[in-house]
Amino acid sequence: MNQIEKIAPYVINKNLGSALTTQTEDLTSTNADGDPVVPFTQKQKYNFDRNGWLLIPGMLEGSELEEMQAYAERLHRDPESLAETERKVMNWKKCVNGV
Repeated sequence: MNQIEKIAPYVINKNLGSALTTQTEDLTSTNADGDPVVPFTQKQKYNFDRNGWLLIPGMLEGSELEEMQAYAERLHRDPESLAETERKVMNWKKCVNGV
């Protein structure tokens, strides 16, 4: 049986891809809800590196998904209807959660 090699995680930081000298124990082991963090598969890592984004089915559900779809549609069709600070894709959470 093949053994899985344990290596330190590769963390992208503000230095555009330079590896951080971070040990596994320095990284969080739970998410905001207290659930265990699920590590990415090699295929997910590859797809993220190749595409710059990762599709995770079931990540958003119900009203969260509807709000995100409405925001994306509004951003695409009528960006002027959004405050200038909400026209940046990275600010979607502010628009969705009002935070």
